[in-house]
Amino acid sequence: MPQISNSNLMIHLISPVKKSLQFIFFNEIGIIVKKNFIPAEAGDNSVSFDTSKLAPGVYFFRVIDQEGNSETRRFIK
Repeated sequence: MPQISNSNLMIHLISPVKKSLQFIFFNEIGIIVKKNFIPAEAGDNSVSFDTSKLAPGVYFFRVIDQEGNSETRRFIK
């Protein structure tokens, strides 16, 4: 579940195994504004992203694992 403040987006996730995750952030018209690769440990993980340079608005992030599974979530800055 994403939680946003004025300068950070905190994402909590659970991974069954250790793996690398790609995070792709894009605006509501589909323009990519940021990409990151983050290592996730098996179990609970918390990841923080700097959002201070994003203009106010609606954004999405997609998490893609090494097997190509993905999930997309929305957040408002």
